[in-house]
Order: sequence, then structure tokens, then C-alpha cells
Amino acid sequence: MIFRVADLIEYVSEGITSKPDDVISTGTPPGVALNTGDSYLQLGDVIECEIEKIGILRNPVHAET
Repeated sequence: MIFRVADLIEYVSEGITSKPDDVISTGTPPGVALNTGDSYLQLGDVIECEIEKIGILRNPVHAET
């Protein structure tokens, strides 16, 4: 990520009052990996997001159709 989570929360909090169940979705614009040296997702990669006591969401990378 380009910005730290604490910085994102601070920025969003300047405009709204957040509640305990609010979600802040993040992302990056196209081309960011080129400037950071990170690699792009490849076929077969799996992205996982885990929330303790709830479970894991797994998304495999497939070819675009």
C-alpha cells in the first residue's frame, strides 16, 4: 500500500464520523507496481483476506475472459 492505514483513517476522519462497523475500502491506481518494484499478480496467484473468528476469503487469479 502507498499510504499507512493510520494515515487513511486520519484522512477519512477529517470528512466523516466513522462508526465501529464502517469499512474503508482501499486500492491503488494503475501502474503503481511499476514505480514500487512490486510484481503484478500472475495466473494461479491467490489473494487471501482473513478476519479473525469469521473466516478467510480466497480469490484465485484467472485469465481475463
